[in-house]
Amino acid sequence: MIRGYEPYDNEWFGERHGPVIVDLLQKMMFPKTDDNQVDNIIRSCWHGEYDSIQRLSATVKLLDGVDSGRSMVMKEEDYKSRQGECKQLLANRLLDIVKTNEG
Repeated sequence: MIRGYEPYDNEWFGERHGPVIVDLLQKMMFPKTDDNQVDNIIRSCWHGEYDSIQRLSATVKLLDGVDSGRSMVMKEEDYKSRQGECKQLLANRLLDIVKTNEG
């Protein structure tokens, strides 16, 4: 949300890009983050360190003057591009791969 893209969306892992990302996230292998208040919160979320949205919200409210900017609406062309990527992942049976790995 802060950078405008999902984890690993700024990298390319070749033809198996989607499955590689799923594998990394399932292994809880996350991209590098910076050492600042916002990224500390992101890492804590990734590692399940908040037991509720209320605790996360309370932590965010305590940020020391950090300007996270305003939420931005996704441009239509970006939305359509993401939608196309999702359809392609589904067509490539990503969901079947994920289900197989879970079982």
